[in-house]
Amino acid sequence: MIKYTIFENDRGLACEKQNELTKMYITSERVFKDFLTYVMSSNYRIKIRDNDVFLCHKDFLVKLKDFAYIRDYKLLEELKKDVLHKIRRDGFVDLSEKGFKGPKRLKRNELEVEIIKKCTELVALAGITASIMSYKAKGPNRAEHAEKSSIVETSLPKVSTLSYEIQNTKEAPHIERLPHIEKNSYMDMEISMPIPVKEAYLEYANLSDEQKAINAKNDYFSLITENAKRFGLDKNVLLGLATQERGVHSDKIDPGGGLGLMQVQYAVWIGHTVDYYELDETTNTFIRKSVKITDELLKSLEGNIFAGSIIFQECLRISNYNIPIAIQMYNQGRGAINAILEVYATNSNQNKEDILNNPEDLGWLDYRHLKKGDPNYLENVMKWIKEDTFTVTNVITNEQVTFRLTNQKGTHI
Repeated sequence: MIKYTIFENDRGLACEKQNELTKMYITSERVFKDFLTYVMSSNYRIKIRDNDVFLCHKDFLVKLKDFAYIRDYKLLEELKKDVLHKIRRDGFVDLSEKGFKGPKRLKRNELEVEIIKKCTELVALAGITASIMSYKAKGPNRAEHAEKSSIVETSLPKVSTLSYEIQNTKEAPHIERLPHIEKNSYMDMEISMPIPVKEAYLEYANLSDEQKAINAKNDYFSLITENAKRFGLDKNVLLGLATQERGVHSDKIDPGGGLGLMQVQYAVWIGHTVDYYELDETTNTFIRKSVKITDELLKSLEGNIFAGSIIFQECLRISNYNIPIAIQMYNQGRGAINAILEVYATNSNQNKEDILNNPEDLGWLDYRHLKKGDPNYLENVMKWIKEDTFTVTNVITNEQVTFRLTNQKGTHI
């Protein structure tokens, strides 16, 4: 198991990686960002010990040292949000401090009085809210407690105030002086670490600098970005779909039966009621809704992107958030992809669920020609996209799913 320790020194955030043989630092900001993206897309468990928070996974252990004191840099803020989402989803955090006499788990439905009495200080120090708390914190300047070492520098301002607002309590929890961080001098060089993200290699052209791609991005990316956030989609994938489908909006039905920028098949979808999930920014959860697909909706630019977005969201849900399959499904349809996967499953001695749960397995691509549609649709979408790593949100569990589809052999994040 690989162990990571994220902490703050006088120049910013540092991340130490340790396995059985070596100990080193991540000193590349890009690698650090990719590492955090991978962590947030994983199904980890949360434990709290003293002032530290642990993210526990079968392949890694991430320790956030003195979590409440880390200044709110954007990178770590995303990780804080992810931790909170998982607490809300699971309904508990694991209080694993040795010798702790209270319940081993803090459950959301327990009496608030008992929770506050036994757990307030521990949870607040960790910077976690558990339904009864409203947490607002900016970490103090810790330069006097830290030594310089290899770090990931940030350009955000240092903040030197710390405040908590805890409901139903009269006093903020006592915060002890932080221990001195011992000096480390392992490596002060650029390190590219092999982070095991899910990825696959696929041959596709790069046309992201072509005029069609540039025009589509200039004309529609703002609206596409809004819809991607609204429905838990990756904005670059959605832009790739729009560019491949038509690249330019129209209110006329094309010869192939598609309408508008997203080429929604008119005969298939008109008059149908589609269920979808939309982000509620107040609760940061996705709420189930439904809409009837009308002629007026599809002919307007905003309505066409909306319709294409919720159809692609449905493709993701059906494919168990297998991003390559969902992209191909947008073109060939649910029934065709289901048949393609069944043939591939039989020939490869697998079941369909195994294939859906393993986006790195692209063997099904060889069977796309068996059904109508564009057998190279996945590659044709990818060729318009400059990025090759995508993140979507599972609207049921609120978890992020990240996958890399690269045309660079032997390249890993």
